[in-house]
Amino acid sequence: MKKIVLLLIAMLPVIAGSSQSAKLVSANNYYKDYVKENDPASLAKAKEAIDLALANPDTKDITKTQVYAGQIYLALFDLNLRLQTEKQTKETDPNKKTLVAYQNTPASDLEASFHAFANAKKLDTKGNYKSEIESGYTRVSYHFIKKASADYNSKKYAEALPAFETIYEINGEKDTSSLSNCALVAEKAGAYDKAKLYLQKMIDLKQGRGLTYSSLVNVYLMAKDTVAAMDVLKKGRVAYPNEIGRA
Repeated sequence: MKKIVLLLIAMLPVIAGSSQSAKLVSANNYYKDYVKENDPASLAKAKEAIDLALANPDTKDITKTQVYAGQIYLALFDLNLRLQTEKQTKETDPNKKTLVAYQNTPASDLEASFHAFANAKKLDTKGNYKSEIESGYTRVSYHFIKKASADYNSKKYAEALPAFETIYEINGEKDTSSLSNCALVAEKAGAYDKAKLYLQKMIDLKQGRGLTYSSLVNVYLMAKDTVAAMDVLKKGRVAYPNEIGRA
């Protein structure tokens, strides 16, 4: 009897592991059902299964788990975006309809998808899921661009900033256009600490020349830090004497 008990105890980790693997299989199967049948109930079940896998230490750091999570959360965002678009029954202009839909669709699922694909990229050292990760990044990036533009055009700068920051993170530090967008939107949103950070990065990259120094001076002035503003102004005059005006 004692041997049987010990055998059952030894089997518990195996059973637990099989249970978690089953969650991954279920998540993927429900997701495939949703893609095939377009049934929101299947997507809800896929989310439930993948959330359990993400919460378990035995499966959360498996590449497949993160890939599935990225796909499922991206599908959730797509579904919510479609539902918001369908609500715009009085709007006949398709561009305006899309704009409003992006404004009204929360970015939480899109952010979860991005982080999952980012985690998958780090974990996938052998490149077994390269195509799925690249495809996910492409779709996520597209949505963030649309979301950022929609919020910015509506002058919702605080809401637009996280999307612009994610675009910059996706594209990397070599994307100077995304960097300048982050600086501009942070300034308009009144997020002065972030504006200082991005403008300083632009200065370090010699991006924007004297205009960047002037922008940083203005940010410090708006933050009521005249000492720092004068310091930046002096540095700007040294770096670009013909572009920084004198009072």
